[in-house]
Formats: sequence, C-alpha cells, structure tokens
Amino acid sequence: MSRLFMLLVLFLCLLALVGCSQSASDLHDDYLSRLSNVLDVATVAPEPVSPQSAPRSRELQLDIPDIRVTPLSYWNLRHCELFRLISERNSILGRVAAPSSVWRYEARVLHAIQECSEHEDTREDQQQQLADWAEEKEKAWPRATWNGTIASPEVRQIWSAAYSGWGPDNLPSLSTLHNDLQTLAAWADTWPHADIADETTFSNLYQRLGQHSSGGQWRRSVQISQAGLDAANQMLASAVEANRLCPAGTLTRSGEHAQNVLMLVFIGEVQPYLAALNRRGEQLLGDFSALTTATTVEHEAWEDFMAELRGELDTLQQTTREHAELWGELLDQCGLSVG
Repeated sequence: MSRLFMLLVLFLCLLALVGCSQSASDLHDDYLSRLSNVLDVATVAPEPVSPQSAPRSRELQLDIPDIRVTPLSYWNLRHCELFRLISERNSILGRVAAPSSVWRYEARVLHAIQECSEHEDTREDQQQQLADWAEEKEKAWPRATWNGTIASPEVRQIWSAAYSGWGPDNLPSLSTLHNDLQTLAAWADTWPHADIADETTFSNLYQRLGQHSSGGQWRRSVQISQAGLDAANQMLASAVEANRLCPAGTLTRSGEHAQNVLMLVFIGEVQPYLAALNRRGEQLLGDFSALTTATTVEHEAWEDFMAELRGELDTLQQTTREHAELWGELLDQCGLSVG
C-alpha cells in the first residue's frame, strides 16, 4: 500500500511539472500582470496573432521544359546509362516524382549525358544530339534546383503555419536543421558538376526536413513576443507619463518593487527568451539566404516572404531596445538606473 501511494505521488508530481511548462503567451502574460501590479496601470491586452505560412507550393514551383526524344533516338542509347534514366522518368512513378527527386534525377541525367557522349559505342551524330540535350538541361538546371530545394514540400514545411510558439522551457536546438540546410545549399552550389549524394543520404535528409516546422514556430514566437512587448511598452509609457512611481524623485517602496520586476522578470526571464529567439532567427534567415543564393533563381513571392521575416525580427529587436529605454526613463524618476 505504501509503495502504491508513493507511485501515485510521483505520478502527480510529474503531471504538475508538465503542467507548469510556460508557453510564449504565458511568459508575456505573466510579465504584463506583474507590470500592472507594480506600476499601478491597467493591463494592456496583446493584439491577437494570426498564424502565417510560406507562399503556397503552386506559387513557388517553376515549369521545367521536357526534352522530346524520338523512339529511335531513345533505342539507340541502350548502351548508355542514359537509356535507363529516360525509362525511369517515363515510368508511372517517374511521372509523379517529388520535386526533390526530379532535381536529383536531373543531376544524374546531366552526368549520364556526359558519360554517354564519351562512350565508345556512341556515334558522332549522337554526340551532337547529346550535346544539344546537355545544353537544354543546363539551361533548365536552376529551375530544377529551385523546385527541389526552396519550393519543395519538405523545405516549405519548415515555414508552415504554427498555432503555438516556443516556450522558454522548450526552445529547441536547430543545429541539425542548420547542418541539413547547409548541405542542401552545398548540393545546389556544386551539382551537377560534383558527385551526387547517394539515394539513402538524399532521402534521409529530406525526411528530416519534412518533419520540421521550426521556422513557423519561430515566427509565431516572434509575433507573440512582439504583441507582448508592444503592450508592455504602452504600460511603461503610461507609468512614465503619470510619474506616480516616485513622484518626489526619490526611491519609494513601489519603485523598489518595480526594480525587482525589471531584474527578476524582464532581465531574468523575458530578455533571455528574446535573445534566444534572436539567435535562432538570425541562424534560420542566414541559412535560407545562403540556400536561396545557391539556387541562383530570383522569385518575387519568396523574396517578399523573406523580407517579411527579416522585418519582423528587426522590429522585435527595435521594440526590445525601446522597452529598455522606457525602463530607464521610469527608473530615472526614482533616482535609479537600469544596469
């Protein structure tokens, strides 16, 4: 009976720990509540935030022209690997292949065209035809790269709309995603003139990418934090204008309480969370900037989306600085300083 009781207590304790995990909204709501108490101002409710995602796939995908091969030309290539690749593309599965698979296929085709042109059984007239095909494929290569990277469903999934942000207790490490995006950018930068990743390495990377929604969750966290800081700044500005905290210019008990909230809640909890969002945001935007550059494609909808993300992060950084300045003004009225 005693053992059963202890197990029950342990189970309830674990439930309590799980239930105490703060969300992004919880963190800011708690801060706003504490500000209201110590500043003697009404709590300002944060503006609601709507989940947003990347542009839709059909907005991002680019058309890739097919090369028409006559049956005779196709049959005369049966001594080459290119013959098998053309057969693969024309199969039922090949026609419905994912953009990432098509991208890898296009790289293999360009390699196969080169190998076939150098094959001892390839005639001179076939070599010219292969050279023409290679030229067409190389022209379309940036589009295939774009479709297989930025515009692929797996990469777009990273920026899918999120309905909750990261809490201060569950901020993830993005090191694996960072490494995968760097690898993808390296492939985009060096293919098809370098060795192509084997099928296992390639599919495993895309499988990992498809399981991420880190970009969307980061953006949601930023937007929740922006709304929370906007509300907090309104409350601090009201307190500064009212000058009720230390009306005589000397430290009061209310001023001490306000300083405690600054040190323990903002500097101790909120600011480290904002700094973590900033670091992850700079990493994500840097990785996607490198990947976009490697594709060599300019796409207006994608550029607008990236500009929105950069603008949201820059605005949050600016609002954080304004928040610190308002605290400085408030504490100056009490003869105190922020740091």
